[in-house]
Amino acid sequence: FDLSRHVLPMALDIAPGESERSALQRMCGELAMTPLDPARPLWQFHLVPHYEGGSALIARVHHCIGDGIALISVMMSITDG
Repeated sequence: FDLSRHVLPMALDIAPGESERSALQRMCGELAMTPLDPARPLWQFHLVPHYEGGSALIARVHHCIGDGIALISVMMSITDG
């Protein structure tokens, strides 16, 4: 098991005049448009440190792992609001 194949640290690129939340939402949109590498695991977690006094974790999971609503329920049960 190689953690670096599953959790990828990412710096939040905040444009001038942009809030942290807007920058994170933009990053999520960009990641959503990027396909997962089929040669790697069918999930990725992007760790964004120093976000609003803590950290943010963006989870990307291929749809073959679980359907949308059930997967959202699982993610919400293991994370903070």
